[in-house]
Amino acid sequence: MKPNPVPSVESDREPGRPPIEAEPGPVLDLGDARDRRIVADALRVLLRERSDALAYAMRVADEHGRARPDAGDFLLSDIIRLARLVERAEHRQAAVMRRGNGGAGRARIERAGESIQAGQPSALESRLA
Repeated sequence: MKPNPVPSVESDREPGRPPIEAEPGPVLDLGDARDRRIVADALRVLLRERSDALAYAMRVADEHGRARPDAGDFLLSDIIRLARLVERAEHRQAAVMRRGNGGAGRARIERAGESIQAGQPSALESRLA
């Protein structure tokens, strides 16, 4: 029998060292307007797809006389919660810009606009590529 050539995380660690834990903190950086727009669009599409899937599953269940699926299985409430989080970040950024304390934010938005026109990817787009 040949040994598995794919190393595991456990075998890469030195013996006796504790496993590495993820640092607590935000997973998404919602500071960039383009990143927020990408995430908001993706959540909108995901919500639409999941809603359509739930409607289809309910229709099929009704046609075949089966119990309707649990809406909680489609995670619609989680998607809506994330969309609201992104929306709140957008409103906070807009409020900062209106107060006049957003000089750095305004410059970042202007740079983002320039990079969009130049066809350069945003920070999130480059991380996803």
